[in-house]
Amino acid sequence: MGKNALTGDPTINTLNRKLLISSKYSEMGLIVPTRRLFGLGQRNGKFKLDSGSYTMLARGRKEYLPAEDYLGGKQGNHIHPFILGQTGDKSFFGIFFANTGVQHFEIIHFTKFNNTVINYIHLGPNIEIYFIFGKTAPEVVAHYHKMI
Repeated sequence: MGKNALTGDPTINTLNRKLLISSKYSEMGLIVPTRRLFGLGQRNGKFKLDSGSYTMLARGRKEYLPAEDYLGGKQGNHIHPFILGQTGDKSFFGIFFANTGVQHFEIIHFTKFNNTVINYIHLGPNIEIYFIFGKTAPEVVAHYHKMI
């Protein structure tokens, strides 16, 4: 498991997780040291990410934004594949999934451990992910905004 350069605490790792890259489909699993995850674009649900499936694809949704049911496919028109996390030492990290096709996230929280599995699946051959670390949420989000 990697260590946060700012605090020395455990960070994101891929130990015993999937990595599959093909010409039409890619999948990657991550383990993050927290259950406090937020984000993933425009949704009609809680800002904090619960265990469940979240699908993001560019489409023009003309009707109202349906309530999140954690089964995927309920996001709005604004695609922001960014997850903000807060670790046990109160520092923050961000994960920006910079792909343009259909993206699917499986969030699995473990109550016995303070870890979360993020399974990232997308249509397409390339995986482009950026990790941002900082002491505060505004610092991490500001860096993300500079990237987009």
